Amino acid sequence: MSTEQDATIPPGGPAKGKANADASNGPVTEAALADLINRVEAVFREGLKALGAQSKPLIENAEDQLDAAQKAVSDQVRNRPLTATAMALGVGVVIGVLLSTGRRR
Repeated sequence: MSTEQDATIPPGGPAKGKANADASNGPVTEAALADLINRVEAVFREGLKALGAQSKPLIENAEDQLDAAQKAVSDQVRNRPLTATAMALGVGVVIGVLLSTGRRR
């Protein structure tokens, strides 16, 4: 682990105007605990914002690919309805066989 502090985590020094709650100063005060919770919450919120910003292009790309796949399947069903029906029936039979073998045990 690196000795450098992560830039996304606020420094762990004492809060302004509040007592530093480490082992040398005695028990942890409510104010120090509240300050720590506020800092953790701020880091968590920033992380969620960054994750949302990074995932938005991936979600849009997945939606585009899903739309294209749905159109391709729809076109195939329209062009070959008997083949599509036979494939759906076959998939249903396979799923039925797989589910029924679990009940026999």
